[in-house]
Amino acid sequence: MTTKTILTICLLTLMACRRGGDSSSSPCVDMSTCADVNCQPATNLFKFVLLDEETGEDLVFANNPLLQPSDITVSNNAGIELAVTAYNRSFGAAHLSVETGKNQVKDTLFLEIQGQRVYTLYPRFCNVSCCTPMAYELRTQKGDVKRHSEHIFPLTY
Repeated sequence: MTTKTILTICLLTLMACRRGGDSSSSPCVDMSTCADVNCQPATNLFKFVLLDEETGEDLVFANNPLLQPSDITVSNNAGIELAVTAYNRSFGAAHLSVETGKNQVKDTLFLEIQGQRVYTLYPRFCNVSCCTPMAYELRTQKGDVKRHSEHIFPLTY
């Protein structure tokens, strides 16, 4: 093979690998492709689990949970408490979720457990389908949090 052919193959391979992405790449859809899609107005959804910092065990959905969903509150920087909804395993991966409202893409969220502020959360939202705005990045006072599948963020306590 000539040098030019080898370079061309290497360049094409590199471009293909970059397009493949991974689970940490942005899942955002190009909203210009959604012009003909009729959606109901949707709220931004933030999904998370609370894990034991030492063991990694789920603190809410374990067989003998240490926390109940009612122990967890989330509020935004306007002081509005947001409803925390628990989804058990029959609905896919067990998780807690919070709807932050529409157009609150830059809200700061405060997560409290049993009345004690544990996390200051800075989620970033985008549409992961034409009609579904979902948190796709999360930064906390402890650093960035890498999401699991199904856009669920693991938080330790």
